[in-house]
Amino acid sequence: MPQDYTQAAYWFRKAANQGDAYAQYNLGFLYANGQGVPRNYVIASALYDLAVTNGYQTAAANRDRIAQQLSPADLNAARQLAHTMEQEDQVTGPINQFLASYP
Repeated sequence: MPQDYTQAAYWFRKAANQGDAYAQYNLGFLYANGQGVPRNYVIASALYDLAVTNGYQTAAANRDRIAQQLSPADLNAARQLAHTMEQEDQVTGPINQFLASYP
């Protein structure tokens, strides 16, 4: 059976919005690899950071690896996005706002 990353992103997003740290990690992985969603390292880093905050410590290694590739401005944007996702207790709204406003 062929893999449908767009469908996977849909379901991971739904679970991530419910605070599922493993889903937040997996959605970050999809963003980091451009699978089912456009590749975006800032969003991937933010999702990994959120997953760590919510108890999935394995995400820290991926977050730290991506952080080495980001500019200081992008790293700051990722941290702000993670903070917003945590404060709003969801990922979809903050990601959509980020994509609409960040160059």
